Amino acid sequence: MLLVLLFSVYVGGRYIVVQMIRQTEENMQMVGDDIKRLVHAELRRLNLQASRLADHASSEEDNRLADSLRRACLSSGSDTTPVHLALFAAEDGRLIKGYACSGGQDPDEVDAEALSPYLAKDSALLTALRNGKPVPGMIVYQGSLYFFSARPVLTPESRVRGFLMIGSQVQSATFVNQVTEITPGMHVKLDPFGSRSAAGAHAVKMRKTPSTVVNDMLTFASGGSWHLGDNAFEIVIPVTDVLGQKVTALTVRMPGSFTARASLALGWLTCFIAAVGIVFVIPIFWIQSRLILNPLCTLARQIREIGEHHLDGACPAINWPQNDEFGILARSVNEMIGALALKTRQNEQGEQSQRALIAGMPDGLCVFDAQGRLVSLRKQPDYALPIPGLVTGQPLSPPIFPESDCEAFRRVLGEAFRSDRTQMMMLCCREADGSYRHFETRISRMDEGQAVVVLRDVTKEWREREAREHVEAHLAKVQKMESLGTMAAGIAHDFNNILAIIQNTVEFTWEQPDGAEGEALRTIRQATDKGAALTRELMTYAGHTRTEFKCQDPNEMIRELENLMSGVVAQNVILDFKLASNLPPVAADPHQFWKVMINLLKNASEAFNGASGRITVSTGLLTLTRQSAADFFSTRPLPLERGLLVQIEDTGPGIHPDVIDRIFEPFVSTKAVGRGLGLATVFGIVDVHNGGIAIRSELGKGTCFRIWLPVVKQPPPLSDAADTQSVALGGPLTVLDPYTAVSGGTDARPLVLLVEDDPAILRTTCMVLRSLGIETLAAASQREAQMLFSQYADAIRLLLLDAQAGSLDNVRLLSILRLSRPDIPTIILSGHAEERIRAMFATEHYNAFLGKPYTRDELKAVLQNFIASS
Repeated sequence: MLLVLLFSVYVGGRYIVVQMIRQTEENMQMVGDDIKRLVHAELRRLNLQASRLADHASSEEDNRLADSLRRACLSSGSDTTPVHLALFAAEDGRLIKGYACSGGQDPDEVDAEALSPYLAKDSALLTALRNGKPVPGMIVYQGSLYFFSARPVLTPESRVRGFLMIGSQVQSATFVNQVTEITPGMHVKLDPFGSRSAAGAHAVKMRKTPSTVVNDMLTFASGGSWHLGDNAFEIVIPVTDVLGQKVTALTVRMPGSFTARASLALGWLTCFIAAVGIVFVIPIFWIQSRLILNPLCTLARQIREIGEHHLDGACPAINWPQNDEFGILARSVNEMIGALALKTRQNEQGEQSQRALIAGMPDGLCVFDAQGRLVSLRKQPDYALPIPGLVTGQPLSPPIFPESDCEAFRRVLGEAFRSDRTQMMMLCCREADGSYRHFETRISRMDEGQAVVVLRDVTKEWREREAREHVEAHLAKVQKMESLGTMAAGIAHDFNNILAIIQNTVEFTWEQPDGAEGEALRTIRQATDKGAALTRELMTYAGHTRTEFKCQDPNEMIRELENLMSGVVAQNVILDFKLASNLPPVAADPHQFWKVMINLLKNASEAFNGASGRITVSTGLLTLTRQSAADFFSTRPLPLERGLLVQIEDTGPGIHPDVIDRIFEPFVSTKAVGRGLGLATVFGIVDVHNGGIAIRSELGKGTCFRIWLPVVKQPPPLSDAADTQSVALGGPLTVLDPYTAVSGGTDARPLVLLVEDDPAILRTTCMVLRSLGIETLAAASQREAQMLFSQYADAIRLLLLDAQAGSLDNVRLLSILRLSRPDIPTIILSGHAEERIRAMFATEHYNAFLGKPYTRDELKAVLQNFIASS
């Protein structure tokens, strides 16, 4: 009810005040419009006079025009506005003639300087007149205000002759009286005006169009927030000259009676509202205190008690018997207290569980921030010494933690924050005694700024693993040494036999008469052949033999062996071939492949030991998988792709399982008599072909060897041997005596320069070359070779160059010799494989290679490519 009453009072008071203000606004607006009409009427009368005078001036001479201007200043009538200023100016603003008078005095000539702002060539006044428009307005001349009218004066040819301006002086009292007549009951005042300032003149110059006399009015209200004051409203009408400069202002104020009535109305309104408040507000306040404030205070007191004891075991509840709004609020608070108590008990149980988990965990527990600083150390590892170097607020740092581990920890910690996944790493720290402890570290992000780090001490496991690896490495070394010892023993045994044969034969030959040494020499030759064969097998096992890969059909290579099998496989053994058709080619050396097949077939045949049986040779394709590739022996990982599978399976007695693991090692044999290099050579050849070999054997049932070779995906590159060009020196072979050449003979010239640091090989090779009809210059060192080559550079047709001179190679020697003879043919002699020699002489090209030891026929065959016999 009180709200409705106050609202009615507010609406009524607002309506009264708004109506009063609206009426006042309308009255003030009408006053402004009346003043504008008064000014415009004055300007219209002045404009008519200027129009008549301009019409007469268009046909008059300048002297007669001056008289007309003078008469205009002297004449005045009841129906015309008195003229106090008349002038005529040229088109460019230059004053030709003008008069001014005031108070009935004789006219005086106009001061051109006083009117210079208006008559400026670029002023808004002259600009409008040049466009043929009449301009009414107001100007200031010698401190007086003038209504004026300006018109262009045209010649009979309608050209602008000049500009005519007449003005009427504004009398303050007269103008104020005129305004007062049209605004009864208002107070009117015209502000004083004076001369224009230079700054104002400069500002006026910038105006492009003439300004009106009376502009929009400004309304002001006096008084403060609680009273109207003496003058509730007033309007100020700015008055500007033709250039837009304010010259005066007309002020109109409301009468005092209006202010008094408005003040009285506001006073009665205030008294009315105060009476309503006294009558109604006090009872309402009492009712509000009784029904709202007192229960609210009681409820607030009980809630405060709950807040003070909410962590106690028995938190008090709100007791509110009434079933009102406060009762609903009390029940809601009690339910919230119950839920909070339940949540608190659950949190306590969770914290107890976490504490139990942490206590039962033997690992260390830390919390780090995103910058790697230790926030808190929750727990040190159990059953171990505390972790040193963990300082709250500091990151892990040397010397306790290695710099590499500190950097890795920061990197893994950042990865845990970015990926939101548990990260793992190994972390070690240095103890006081200099030993290191190792920790398996797990890092998990807790929130945006912290991560939990679990440190598990694995020092014992780490040291056990190091010890185990050390033992395994030692065992591997021992096994390697055993294998090398076995190899050395086998080599020593075989070479001792060979040397014994040679030694005995030499002693026998030494004691025989002349002519009986032929059989002994054949025995020595056979012994050396056995030694060379043994060396070749060792080189094959080591993978240092020369292998010429060609794109071969595997079935064709196997079929070419059928004619040779009668001498390899015993007659009581049946040999079957099961060759798959349309097999892709393989990159293989046919001779090496045949050696593998012959070794395996010979071993299989000898395993029957005179009994009958069957050997099956089959071919096919096999795509390797991770599981199947593990069955093959190889020094390198085999590619998981399709390849050729060659299988040799027999029905013999089989191989004992203890021997299978070492069957491809050198000097390991299952036969009573044998060197044990056969399968080692097979393994070396297969490994050079980038393949693998597998064995499956069962005692009493037989053995199966499987060879896997990669197939050719594209044609293989040409062998380097194909690039070797035969160089024919041409011309007949002349047998020369080098000693005769050295002694100064003119026709005798040396042909071959042999460089060999081993005196025995140098001597025997010279003997072989002479037996072939080739004279030789022998050099036992690089210096000797350079001296001989510098003397007989033109006569030497071929270089026989040992690859090494002691511990140095002869690559630089070959480069020096070719400075004078770039095209000299060169044959390299070496006991190493050609692949190694090719890498050694990568910067110097050679024409042929001959491996040591070599026979007379092998040397002769190589020399025939370079020296044409007569």
